[in-house]
Amino acid sequence: PVASWASQVAGTFQVPSPALESIPDLLEQPVADTVQDTVQASNARIDILEQDPVPPVFDPAAIRGGARVLRLQSHCPARAFFEIRLGAKQLRVPPFGIDAAWRGNIIHDALEDLYRRLNALNGSQQTAATEICAAIDAAANKTINKLIPPAHPLSEALRNNEHKRLLRLLGDVIENDQRRPPIIVTELEAGHTAHIGALQLNLRVDRIDKLESGQKLIIDYKTGKAFSIDKWRGERLAEPQLPLYAVTGDADAIALMKIGDKVTLSGVGDIDISGMITPEKFAGANWSVVVEQWRTGLELLVDEFIGGDLRIDAQNDADAGGEFAMLTRVHSPCRGES
Repeated sequence: PVASWASQVAGTFQVPSPALESIPDLLEQPVADTVQDTVQASNARIDILEQDPVPPVFDPAAIRGGARVLRLQSHCPARAFFEIRLGAKQLRVPPFGIDAAWRGNIIHDALEDLYRRLNALNGSQQTAATEICAAIDAAANKTINKLIPPAHPLSEALRNNEHKRLLRLLGDVIENDQRRPPIIVTELEAGHTAHIGALQLNLRVDRIDKLESGQKLIIDYKTGKAFSIDKWRGERLAEPQLPLYAVTGDADAIALMKIGDKVTLSGVGDIDISGMITPEKFAGANWSVVVEQWRTGLELLVDEFIGGDLRIDAQNDADAGGEFAMLTRVHSPCRGES
């Protein structure tokens, strides 16, 4: 046990409560100079009776989730354990306006609706400009009516602002398509089941394009600024979602479509279009070798997760903090002993 009291209050020196005199051992210990000294002194007296390792996953088929399972395992195995295996959830603070997650859902819904409309016509590259404008406006209105409740106190302002934003962004996405070789959008927000190692993961692919050559390009929409194809490099894939699609979806290339101030396409594969780099330039190997390297990295993450890996990366512990800190003990000096 550790007892503490304020040494001064408003300039007046204090003494410990008489109630503490019943525990003399506490008062015989030297007074720590700081809270950190107190915590460290307390931890120094901790006796570890026995190791209690995390049990491996008994039934991998019972694990529910998609690529997020592997992303969490890559970033913070402890967070993956608490969130995926134990079902711990972070309490979301309701935004007063529209936060990044809400805005991302809006653009995803609008793009899905827009491309379904254009596929019913002549596609994004062959449909007349007036019909494209009408489809964009209709998709924007439908999405806004669906995702921005009329009862919201800022409903009118949010709807007006989001309508203007969607008109611009959807138009930029179509312009990006029109600068590319002929394509057919074959899938939109399609559900897929992927088997990697011992896990079966449920995936949702934003979009799949088929080129005249028959090649298949898997596209994932990203509305944030923190995404980069550099996160597909290395043994531990920082962003495993699209490599997982490549490994399990028989793709010829994968790409991020960043939708923000401007729309850009960047990716890796055997497709010669603007924004894409070859596998040789990306990793010094051909596409099949790169895909196998990704498979090995993904299977490593699966094996860690199944085995009960509960580490915290001291250099990248953001996912272990916040409301999960009391579970991960990320701020504890002895966290590595768990």
